[in-house]
Amino acid sequence: MLRYKNALELYEEVLKQKKTDNNKIYSLHEPDVYCISKGKDHKKYEFGSKVSILVTKDSGIIVGALSLDTNLYDGHTLPQALQQYETLMNKRPGEVIADRGYKGRKFIEQTIISIPTNGRKSLSANEKRNIRDKFRRRASIEPVSWTFKI
Repeated sequence: MLRYKNALELYEEVLKQKKTDNNKIYSLHEPDVYCISKGKDHKKYEFGSKVSILVTKDSGIIVGALSLDTNLYDGHTLPQALQQYETLMNKRPGEVIADRGYKGRKFIEQTIISIPTNGRKSLSANEKRNIRDKFRRRASIEPVSWTFKI
């Protein structure tokens, strides 16, 4: 009986939970999974765990990876990721290029947070092109599929 104690407790917790409860268990074989609201019409929710991955701008080398225990707003995950980067690389990045999920803060200590905007009409064509190229490089990491061998 002691051998199955943890599994039985998990089953009991699943049976007791209600639709309106917080911190529900969505998967018996992966109880740390939670519901992530996407805010999009075609796919309102995803189930999984949130991770934060830091990649260099030019070479695409992963310089930080952080698995998060809770479903935090993206902007609140950045200080932890920057702390990990600073620990691993012994320096603080000058600029972080992020997507619109990180809006709200312009700086974290000395690090500038750049997110795409609709742009200003007062910029020259060259300035607009440079800004667009910077954020296109950021967007190019989205479709990359990562394979890890353990």
